[in-house]
Amino acid sequence: MQPRQIILLIILLASVMAIADAIGISPSSKAFPFEPGKEVQITFTAVNNIDSIQVFEIYAKGDLADYVRFEQTRLVMRAMENKPFVMHLTMPNSLEPGTHNTYIGVVQASSQGTGQLNAKSGVESIISVDVPTPGKYLTAELSAEPQNAGEPVKFELKVQSKGTEKINQVSGVINIFDGPSKIGFVDTNTEPLESMQKTTLRGEWTATQAGQLIAVADVFYDGRSTTAATKFKVGAMLLRILDIKFGEITAGTIGKISVSIENEWNQPIDGAYSEFFASKNGEEVGRAVGKPFKITAQGVYTDDIYWDTAGLEPGVYNGRIVLHYLDKTTEQAFKIGLAGTLKFGNAVYIAIIALLVSFFILAVFYSRQKKK
Repeated sequence: MQPRQIILLIILLASVMAIADAIGISPSSKAFPFEPGKEVQITFTAVNNIDSIQVFEIYAKGDLADYVRFEQTRLVMRAMENKPFVMHLTMPNSLEPGTHNTYIGVVQASSQGTGQLNAKSGVESIISVDVPTPGKYLTAELSAEPQNAGEPVKFELKVQSKGTEKINQVSGVINIFDGPSKIGFVDTNTEPLESMQKTTLRGEWTATQAGQLIAVADVFYDGRSTTAATKFKVGAMLLRILDIKFGEITAGTIGKISVSIENEWNQPIDGAYSEFFASKNGEEVGRAVGKPFKITAQGVYTDDIYWDTAGLEPGVYNGRIVLHYLDKTTEQAFKIGLAGTLKFGNAVYIAIIALLVSFFILAVFYSRQKKK
């Protein structure tokens, strides 16, 4: 690929991203149970967020694209206009068990020229047709709300029948792990489940410790089983120092120290502030205090502290950051260095002047030699 083509490709990719944000389609998804020969009609709405008249093409792709028919395949839309279009899907007489996805898209029309790079971008809606599996079969999805230590974690186990037969009883046992160690479990409620229907099983577990935990649900239904898993976070009323960064600081100047801080609590913390201490040989030689700040729930904040090093000599110092928040503190020690400035004594200046004079004399000498 030629350099010119590479540049054009980069421009086109940037245009694709902009266009994707400027085109909309609704609804974004629809799901239907499989019924042989049934016709499904859906009215979509295309959205032109571009500030000019645009021509859009409508298309279908995916498992059942050959069974899709549109009442129109092109839309001419004014700036910021919404316009409906209708799709007809006629289901075939038979399909393999499982979920069959078809994508209905709206794309900006473009022409292809010989030797030209071109790109089209658009948005798509997903049409799902679920074909039941003979007998009893279900899928499960587990989720958990993050909480603080000592508070109940609420689990939701969403189960959906994908089989042709009714499930008399479905229930779950949710096991909680900290790494490889099991630290707790909870039983969910029990429900019946009709063919191709959904329900949500629930359970609560009181978190005893903070950290990133894993929940694994064993789902039981009429002598069969499946599993689902999720990660969740149990927070603590804690600010944690993630990183401490600083550039080169010259002794006698004001240096910036950036502290990256994470809030592990699921509530914002206001009025926190950072304090910096510098010491050498066991003696405190410097201190600086940052401005009070607010950090969002489970968010990250960078606090800048400015250290005045006036009167300090170059060298390595012991640094310490102390975070103050609520009635707690968190601290971290580190090493920080001060660079020296380049200084010349009188002897060095004399040597430099003598060297410059010597160069001048040599230049004059060679110049006169050339004239002769």
